[in-house]
Amino acid sequence: MLRAFLVTALLALVGCSAPPPNVTADFWQAIADGDLETAADLSNEQDLRRLARLVERHPIGSIEIGEVRTEGDAATVQTRLHREGEPLVFETHLRRGDSGWQVDVGTSTLAVRRALLESSVAELRGVFEDGADALGEAAQQGLDEATKAIREALGELEAGAAPPVEP
Repeated sequence: MLRAFLVTALLALVGCSAPPPNVTADFWQAIADGDLETAADLSNEQDLRRLARLVERHPIGSIEIGEVRTEGDAATVQTRLHREGEPLVFETHLRRGDSGWQVDVGTSTLAVRRALLESSVAELRGVFEDGADALGEAAQQGLDEATKAIREALGELEAGAAPPVEP
């Protein structure tokens, strides 16, 4: 962690910015470590308390970086946060500004929330499917309605966010 931070700081001092995968990994590691000052330096927001609270409820074990897509001054990085239970997979969104690549906290937080909701829906669906025979058709209908409501809520959340970067 310290080495990655020092490399990022050195690149910033010489006028280069760290590439999106490095910024992404350093950002999520700082959030996992509770180092909001470093995370703020790597992002477009200074107040990261809401995101930190979200991570406190879903602690991060390790971080994996996957596919990176860039288009002009925007990038997305496939991110896998290993935590208790299933890993959380989503795209971290970045924007390039005067100070280099920074995590777009608003769009990335929305992606984390969406992944958490989808994970919860999958878990609920598994619970209901295990007991579907006992609960019958009415329970399945209730699950379908709950799933529809959650997806509609996700759509409303996404409507307020910046559009994701297309490949």
